[in-house]
Amino acid sequence: MHSIITVPKKQDTFWKVFDIPLVSTNIIQDAADELNRVFTANDRYEEFQFATPELAQDFREFLHKSKLGSIDSDRVFNLALEQPTTFAVLDLPAEQTTLFPEPFVTFVEADQVHDAQKDTTGNVDLIIYKTDSGFVAIDDAFYRIFDKDTFEFKSEVPHFLGFCPACLIWNDVLSDSNGLRTLGPVIPLVSRLDRYAMQRAFEHDVDLYAAFPSMQVPEESCNYVSSEGHRCNGGFFRIGTSNEYKPCPECESKKHRGPGTTYFIKPAMMKEGITKVASFIEASTAPLEYYTKKNDELEKRLYEMLTGKKKQDTRKDAVNEDQIRDEFEARKSKLNYWAENMQAVRTFIISTAAKLRYGNAFVSYVFKNGNQYHLETLTDMLDEFDRMKATGLPVYLLDEQLKKIEALIVRNNDTQEKRLAIMRLLEPYRNLSLSLLDPTSVEYKIKADLPQLIEQFELDNNTTIEEFGAKATLSKKLSSIQTQLIRYANQRSGLNASPNGDGQNKPIGSQAVRQVA
Repeated sequence: MHSIITVPKKQDTFWKVFDIPLVSTNIIQDAADELNRVFTANDRYEEFQFATPELAQDFREFLHKSKLGSIDSDRVFNLALEQPTTFAVLDLPAEQTTLFPEPFVTFVEADQVHDAQKDTTGNVDLIIYKTDSGFVAIDDAFYRIFDKDTFEFKSEVPHFLGFCPACLIWNDVLSDSNGLRTLGPVIPLVSRLDRYAMQRAFEHDVDLYAAFPSMQVPEESCNYVSSEGHRCNGGFFRIGTSNEYKPCPECESKKHRGPGTTYFIKPAMMKEGITKVASFIEASTAPLEYYTKKNDELEKRLYEMLTGKKKQDTRKDAVNEDQIRDEFEARKSKLNYWAENMQAVRTFIISTAAKLRYGNAFVSYVFKNGNQYHLETLTDMLDEFDRMKATGLPVYLLDEQLKKIEALIVRNNDTQEKRLAIMRLLEPYRNLSLSLLDPTSVEYKIKADLPQLIEQFELDNNTTIEEFGAKATLSKKLSSIQTQLIRYANQRSGLNASPNGDGQNKPIGSQAVRQVA
């Protein structure tokens, strides 16, 4: 900046309008919302293998309780944007108070690292970093602690892994000798982001001039004399015998109140035709319009470079379908780039935690991030469903679209996904609207009040529909729930039997569909 603005007074003005936190962080935050889709792929896959099923269940519960199961989306993702040279170190508590050890992750920033190195395969095989209690050194065999002042050895604990339990949170490295300098996703854009922040400051400065115009006032001779006998000279008077000056009170009283600047103009310098009274100097809006346009364009470009997505409504601005398809491919490419890095870090953290917790009883861990992302909004998908329905496409295609809509809503929440899947199977004629069903039928009553009926079922059985009949087959489970839903629906209608009056809760059937001419 100092090479661009060389006048000290203008530099001072710049720093006054240069906002902290930087406005460029808004672009990063907007991009993060888009890039977070990397964690919502439909084909995301995870599988554990342990010596016994009980250990697998125990590990799932541990991942949930310790929040290690969501560490990639909760912590690693943000660190990759902010500090991509951070290390993730798997550590153990000083004392074990539970049946199995409870490993945890410590994130070590680059300025904490005293030394680190990688082996020939690109894995970290040594890291030494500073903590409040001393230096920690970790290799493929031990956790060691050294005094922070004298570097004397204090203690060591073996971890029996056979490899160093540490990794970089971002795997895309610069081509240097040690492979420890990471090329984070934001690093290639740092200079452009700095320029954007600087130009927004320029825009803000021009905006202030446009909003609060300066005032020009004809300069008049000032006869003010201080109590010490010093006369006003150019709006200031001397204090005593020092070289310090104070603003003249009479000159100050002539300045306009509020934001803006007052300029005193000598009458001889006033332009011909301008009345020699105080007046405003209107600032030109052309520089403001220029800066705003250029900065808006740069903001859109930076967002697109980070996400592959144009920062506008493609449906309105795209020229043709090819442009829309190209944007979808660009977005998917960016998400795949992120997925590759997030997958590697998650695999290392989870598998290392399992090894530390269970030793040889842990067999393997397979994780695939997937690449079938939710690139459409819920509104887009609902509009598409309505178009498919209006076109008269087969019911099985409508059902597939509904499943996509459900997947977008639950966003890989396993419990919610399982619940919606059961409700989908329980809802009568899920691809038909209520208007096409007979209002007197039990199917209509169940479809109209399904959430309330499910809630009543769960209260009566003191369990959720997901947990109910856990050991039974899915067919028997659904049949049991459906029987009770039919009974609830009839009770709400004041009936103790089916709509046919035969005293039986008959299975849901096609008699409920109206005959539409």
